[in-house]
Amino acid sequence: MLIEEIEFYNINGNKTTTVVPKNKKLRRRVLDDRRTLYVGNIPNNCHKQDLRDLLEPGFGKITINMLKKRQLKKSLKRFAFIEFQEDVDLKMVKEKMNGKIFMNERIVIENILTKEEKKNEMVQKTKNATPDLKPLSTDTLYVKNIPMKCSNEELAKIFGVVPKNVNFVRRQLVDLRTNKVFFSDEFHTGEAFIKFDNLRVGDNIQKKCREFKGCKARNGRVLLVKVASVKKNLQNRQEEDKAKIKQN
Repeated sequence: MLIEEIEFYNINGNKTTTVVPKNKKLRRRVLDDRRTLYVGNIPNNCHKQDLRDLLEPGFGKITINMLKKRQLKKSLKRFAFIEFQEDVDLKMVKEKMNGKIFMNERIVIENILTKEEKKNEMVQKTKNATPDLKPLSTDTLYVKNIPMKCSNEELAKIFGVVPKNVNFVRRQLVDLRTNKVFFSDEFHTGEAFIKFDNLRVGDNIQKKCREFKGCKARNGRVLLVKVASVKKNLQNRQEEDKAKIKQN
């Protein structure tokens, strides 16, 4: 594990990543997670010899990688990775030294991640960074950047559908007398779902999307068109239905 990428468990039991300035040239060195501990909250006036005086009498010779981190609007944070040259029970060291007052500061000692934990973390991060692909509609387009004064009839004419197949995303308003939320019949968010009935043989919604790319509203504004996701279209209809029920 490269010291620029060290992760460890903080005092709350959460995994934390240290940040080393990119412009700081460091000699790359792999740390042995079986012999290395993270030491945090090191006093600013602490030197490597001070750490040796603290740890070597009880645990033998150590190698010290002392680093610092600048925090926005906070004081400089200093920490170190201590590698023991002899076989030492890291759990025992942590239990004995974690939270110890050292040079008027309470130091924090934690384990660094093992190679297996690091690998699992990377797999999980990659998984979380890859969004689930949403199923797309086979008959509906999602359109935004619609002028506020645009009507169902005008949008229906542009896309060649009947007005009832134009479903605007309505603005939610609040009745100040009752504090009830309702969907406006007059104002929309500049977004709409356009449904195409009975697409012809050889035609599909992807083709319709390409056909209407770059089309403009009456005032010259370019409409942004893409294939609607099934979930988003369904949610919009359900929200409007619920609001109508509440109003009644």
